Amino acid sequence: MKAKKPTHNSVVTKHNTLIAKMAKFHLSELRLIAYCLAHYDSRKPDNCLFTAKVEDLIEIFPSLHKKRAYDVIRNTMLELSKKPIEFRKNNEKFFWHWFSGFSYKEGEGQFNFQINPNIQPYLLDLKKHFSKYRLAFVYQFSSASTWKLYENVNRWKRTGVWYIELNELRRLLGVEGKYPRFNSFRERLIESSLKEINQKSDLVVHYEKETDRKTVVALKFFIDEKQGEEVINIENPKIRLLKLLLICGISHTASNNCVNKICKANREEHFIKKMPQIKKRWTSGKGVLPKYMLGAINRELEKLEQTSPQEQTKKPDYLISLDCWNAKRQKGETCPVRARGRAGNRIKCKICLEKLKVEDFGV
Repeated sequence: MKAKKPTHNSVVTKHNTLIAKMAKFHLSELRLIAYCLAHYDSRKPDNCLFTAKVEDLIEIFPSLHKKRAYDVIRNTMLELSKKPIEFRKNNEKFFWHWFSGFSYKEGEGQFNFQINPNIQPYLLDLKKHFSKYRLAFVYQFSSASTWKLYENVNRWKRTGVWYIELNELRRLLGVEGKYPRFNSFRERLIESSLKEINQKSDLVVHYEKETDRKTVVALKFFIDEKQGEEVINIENPKIRLLKLLLICGISHTASNNCVNKICKANREEHFIKKMPQIKKRWTSGKGVLPKYMLGAINRELEKLEQTSPQEQTKKPDYLISLDCWNAKRQKGETCPVRARGRAGNRIKCKICLEKLKVEDFGV
């Protein structure tokens, strides 16, 4: 069956069980698996035999040189056939391949593939416990470890936090038994992978270490989906605040201390709304962003402490003016002060004219 060729917008979907079984695959294998899965609609049970063109694969992954692409695909197919996925049911083990009917047409630049019926329940007609992403979010990755780390953190993006023991993380990234020292593991894999994920994917990921007697034993990843310059909603205000600070480059320790101060003052919602505004006020002329953000937040906290509860809940005058104007507008009335284009003697009207410009509100 010839399908509409995948684009960078095409979606790859897997049951979460499969994500934990990706450790042994190389980058070329991860790319080919994702490209093939992008042909299928995971919401439906249809397991079709597809024909794909090598040149279409090169369009998705431009780093594949055309002269070498054919050999890469052929070798990747052979390697995949040597790496079955291991499943366990009760006391019985099964070793199943990703695809059945995988064939390559020499001289035509085409190959055929079909999902192995044995693992079809993990890829098709999915209802729950699955993760998905677009090819656009992974096609630029230059290492298998980046791809594997992305798939794992992507699995937890809805909760926003992923806690993982260090040895288990090594296993998931396919480096079990390697990099026994955390510093080398961090420098060679974690930092470089996160840099790629943060720059090239739809996620922004940071982490903090968990130690036992000064030995790092686990990591906690904080995951955000990019949405413009800001982050999407996170249900827990404390986690949301922490992420907003981490994205500004503030260290984990300083971020935690700052969040604890804000929570102690019961000002979580205030700063969730305020921090994007503070960030927008920052310019290169105001120094380093992390230092500027912490200073601004501390000044804002001091200001709030000095403000009486009555003043804190009082609505700003310009908002009162806006309410007044909206009420008149709904009734079809006009404001004589604004109609004349000049402020009267009332303070609210002066603020109204300063804050609510005629061209913005159609008066």
